[in-house]
Amino acid sequence: MKLSELQAHASGLPPSRSLPSTGSPTSTGGFEDIGEQLLAIREAALIRNSSSVRPIDPRLIELTRRGMAAGGSEQVLADGGFLIAPAWTNQILTRMSDVGELFSRCFRATTTSSNYIYPTYSETTRAGSLFGGVKIFLESEADQLTASKPAFERHELVTRKHTGLIYLTSEFGEDSESLGSWAPFAFAEAMNFALENQIINGTGAGQMLGVLNGPGTIMAAKEGSQAAGTVVSENIDAMLSRLYPPSRKTAIWLYNSELLPSLRKLSTVVGDAGSESRLWQWASGTDEFDRLAGMPALPCEYCAAPGALGDIILVDLSRYLLVLRSLIQTAVSVHVRFLTDELAYRFTLRAAGGPIDGDVLIPANGNLTKSSAITLAART
Repeated sequence: MKLSELQAHASGLPPSRSLPSTGSPTSTGGFEDIGEQLLAIREAALIRNSSSVRPIDPRLIELTRRGMAAGGSEQVLADGGFLIAPAWTNQILTRMSDVGELFSRCFRATTTSSNYIYPTYSETTRAGSLFGGVKIFLESEADQLTASKPAFERHELVTRKHTGLIYLTSEFGEDSESLGSWAPFAFAEAMNFALENQIINGTGAGQMLGVLNGPGTIMAAKEGSQAAGTVVSENIDAMLSRLYPPSRKTAIWLYNSELLPSLRKLSTVVGDAGSESRLWQWASGTDEFDRLAGMPALPCEYCAAPGALGDIILVDLSRYLLVLRSLIQTAVSVHVRFLTDELAYRFTLRAAGGPIDGDVLIPANGNLTKSSAITLAART
């Protein structure tokens, strides 16, 4: 249904109730909470699928109109959806950040269009210059200074549609409080899972580009006599030696939880007496993380099975750019589960992501290239 048709549906509707005292009409769309808006969307779906001449809530149409103005022609909701009010969109995105250990650590940006363009320094070596060409001279080193400037690259991320379906009984869908609590909760949890999985494993083909497939990710070699599926202290040393030094402050370990029995036993020999220094440290409180070689270590279900590439990863996720469309769309189907008297709420979010670093970095001194993402080679 086009916007003009929606506006025609809304004509003659009695004035809506007064706006809530908290939250501006611009951010809430005039709805008391997200549950009230979802009920209005449900009612709109019932109107569309019947011969009723009842008008559609004009607040939904106004939100759609504003979204079209902000996002361009592709915001025409030909499939019958409506835009969630910005305040309720922010609630969903905030929950995704709260529950997502990976999501919350990424460098995040929002956009109102499909494409997100950003510049980066074209830096592949720090030997002789920084940022792809910036040099510093001492006065006594040269009578004639050579001009220097940074080299930039232009990158573009295309946001792709991520859609989730939530099935609710018609009775549950008529309860504003239950609907307003459960639907955003379920969508945020499911969407967080989908995005975080792509942050790690995304191929970049029709989906986000994940850490494992990033062009700047380094694969540390296994030890020659290493048994299948194991992790040894030499692996940890090798991975740490390839980490970009500034990333040590924000890097974390991600590992398949089945590796825990091996990881907690890791140690290094200290001195000639043969004493050991444990690489694994258990968390000392409920609000802390276990640590491996001094850095947070998180069990991660997106990591590969033990022994496969990607079962343990050392990564600085602040070097991963996650772009989210600032609008979430939702619609209701009264047909998908008609025989079981259920409604199907469809939530849609556009997102894109990829590593900021486009290549490994050659250090100013030394022979080993560095990166903000290191994996361990397969041990099969």
